[in-house]
Formats: sequence, structure tokens, C-alpha cells
Amino acid sequence: MVVDDQESYTDMMSRVLIEYGLQVFIANDANQAFGLLDSVTPDLILLDVMMPGVDGIAFLRRLRADPRLGIVPVLLVTAYLDTLERGIAAGAQGYLTKPFSAQQLRAAIAGFLQVRPAD
Repeated sequence: MVVDDQESYTDMMSRVLIEYGLQVFIANDANQAFGLLDSVTPDLILLDVMMPGVDGIAFLRRLRADPRLGIVPVLLVTAYLDTLERGIAAGAQGYLTKPFSAQQLRAAIAGFLQVRPAD
């Protein structure tokens, strides 16, 4: 699952992840993500930190409090390195700094998901 309010990033990440043979769910804010999470349990969440309304850190804290979703791995996606410490403390397993390449995205998710080679 990709949770990011910037459509350019959700589009790019979605295209790359689909190339790697993964099913992708997109949410453009925390509320939309929690709506999706009512019916889907993703294998990994790529989570933007800076979003309007509920930010990524608050989303992550709420996720970790949920018995069903609390174990889902989360990688923070951010351009703001000063938020990483708070994100890791809230339960993120890693991070990806914006901007990033398709290869960097693949490397970040490879430890969590089986990724087929890009064509």
C-alpha cells in the first residue's frame, strides 16, 4: 500500500511496484488509507510523513495500536530527515528519502517483499 498525498509519487511508485509484480493499493491521505485497511491487509505500507490532516507519524501510531494491522511493516517516505527519528520511534521499520529512483525503491522494499526483476 502506498499512502502519499502527492499524486506524482503515488503514480510513480505504483508503476514501479506493478513492474515488480506487486499488487498496489493507493491512498492519498490517512483517512482514505484507513478506509482501505478495513478490507485489505497489505504486506507493506510505504507511508509519506508530511500529509495534510493526519500526518504519517499519527497514522503510524494509530496503525500500531490496531491488533490486526500493528504488525504490517511500514517504510517512511519523506524529504524531511528530521522526521525520521520520530517515525522510527513510532514503529517504522525503515525509510526512503524523496526524491528517489526506481532502483532505490526496489532496494528499500526488497527486504520485506519478494520482488521480481524489472523487465
